Amino acid sequence: MTSTLRGRGRARSMHLPKGHVGVEVMMTVEADVAVASWCGPCRLIAPFYSELSEKYPVLIFLSVDIDELTEFSTTWDIKATPTFFFLRHGQQVEQLVGANKPELQKKVTAIVNSVATSQK
Repeated sequence: MTSTLRGRGRARSMHLPKGHVGVEVMMTVEADVAVASWCGPCRLIAPFYSELSEKYPVLIFLSVDIDELTEFSTTWDIKATPTFFFLRHGQQVEQLVGANKPELQKKVTAIVNSVATSQK
């Protein structure tokens, strides 16, 4: 049995063996969100998250359904959904809890700007 991480932007769908709680991506920067299918705020922010993935193809956007991959919520200490994680070189650099569109836009823009600055 596999759990699915749905990727947007440049990411692809990845199938992980049940029980696998780590996400190893060979790209430098990613924005991950932990969601649940029953979560109202998750459903409300999903179209905006998708728009961001189209607007910023330099980032990898992943959506993890914590009901499908329950160990993920324990490993990443998720207390509420949606929870957004921003990683660089595999290390968490930011986190946002809740469906706050302006704050999500602000954090994504900051990460994109830091990527652009480091590539100069």
